[in-house]
Amino acid sequence: MKNFVSIFALIALFSCTNEPANNGQVTPPIVASTFSSLTNLIDELKVDPQRFSITDPTVASSITGEEGTIIRFGANSFKAPDGTTITSEVQVDLNEYLSLSNMLKNNIQTLSNGQLLVTGGSFELSATSPNNPVLTVEPWSVSAEIPVQTNLTGFENQMRLFTGERVVLDGREQVNWNFTQNSESWFNEGVMNFSGIDLGLSNCDALLQLAGENPTQFSVYFEGVTDPSTYAVWMFINDFPSVIGITSPTTDGAGVKTYNNSIPMGLNATLVVLGVDEDSYLKFGTLDINVQGDDVFTVPLDYGTTEMLTQVIIALGS
Repeated sequence: MKNFVSIFALIALFSCTNEPANNGQVTPPIVASTFSSLTNLIDELKVDPQRFSITDPTVASSITGEEGTIIRFGANSFKAPDGTTITSEVQVDLNEYLSLSNMLKNNIQTLSNGQLLVTGGSFELSATSPNNPVLTVEPWSVSAEIPVQTNLTGFENQMRLFTGERVVLDGREQVNWNFTQNSESWFNEGVMNFSGIDLGLSNCDALLQLAGENPTQFSVYFEGVTDPSTYAVWMFINDFPSVIGITSPTTDGAGVKTYNNSIPMGLNATLVVLGVDEDSYLKFGTLDINVQGDDVFTVPLDYGTTEMLTQVIIALGS
């Protein structure tokens, strides 16, 4: 279990002042970043893609990301919208989401149609050329290697390629993953290998099987908050690598809840709540949980800066 005492002690230290108020009492100022909306906050956390130039796409080529993801393109892989082969320079953008912290910062969840996924990491690809803002690739012309950073003990041989689609659930953008049948995958010495990938979102995943389990659900409320619409709730799972967003509103509208029968009993996790209050200040907090069935959890919140929030996210997802 992660220990966040030192991080929140740091937040408390930066939040104090000795300036007296008019009534003679100490009034600490609010030390927090400001955002116009929750969407603005989520966009601020995202990391810019890495950009690569492929000068001659008529020959085989490869790119390597900063975290070690290798993408290989066959000769004449890239296609214009009308199906013609691109022969001039191509720009490829790559985002790597190999750690749980990077997934949260970039708003990447690990759910497949409401089912929990065990994840070994994901990445996102896009390609353009001077005359074509959006390119496609020839089927089976692209392969990838992902250096898995999360602990997959017991799931290595179950990992498969999933492709992601951005959808809006309960008013929030999320990623839903679907198993890709038309592909090949194999795990070898900490590296997941894929062939038959496409542009867009790709993930190294295994479905968490709840057959024979006694699945449950739980609700989450935020300390001092009655309208959760400007807050996001994430769950870092400690028992296996997975990070999900919780968005379904509770019956009273004051909190959020997981899907019915989607959470295994006894699950150990850390909840992270982040959002923007009525005065546009950033507030966030964490809570370690053990799920015992139909639980109701309340997460304490405090003001903070984007830098403080990033420290907490990195500590959780490393």
